[in-house]
Amino acid sequence: EPLFFETPLMKKILVIDDLPEQREYAIHTLKNEFDVTVATGYSDGKKKIEMGRWDIVLTDLSMPGEPDGLNEKAKMEYTGKSTPYGFILAALALRAGAGKVAIVSTGADDNHHAQPIFSAIDDVHGEIIERKFWCFCSCYCPKAYPKSEGFPNVSDQSNLYEIKAWDEVVKEMMK
Repeated sequence: EPLFFETPLMKKILVIDDLPEQREYAIHTLKNEFDVTVATGYSDGKKKIEMGRWDIVLTDLSMPGEPDGLNEKAKMEYTGKSTPYGFILAALALRAGAGKVAIVSTGADDNHHAQPIFSAIDDVHGEIIERKFWCFCSCYCPKAYPKSEGFPNVSDQSNLYEIKAWDEVVKEMMK
């Protein structure tokens, strides 16, 4: 009789971000411990949320506006502009049964503190629904981290202003 060794299945993570360097870094930092899938923006993220069963969904707060569902005037005004799709993607992921969900913002560009809806993420920074839903701001966000301590276990924060600390976000969620 052959012996079968069961290997534990890796947790499935969906990372949604419109920037290629963010997606690449997420894959690079998470691939050894997780089954990582990336989505390129709102529409792609929405499709992948609906198609899969995810243990963890991490979504960027702000992505370029997409024309689907907009009238002609709104298409001209909003297509390509920073839009807080992260809130909707998080809600969709929770509704679809994702185990853990987080909205992540670097604050590296105008999107984090340039508009009230974006900067309001600071008010909900951290765990929102116990063991289920989080919002993480930039490690340099003065409102979320008043003493500039940043993510708790990140020793080199020099690149975090531009690149999200995906692995540290997941560690914080898995505590």
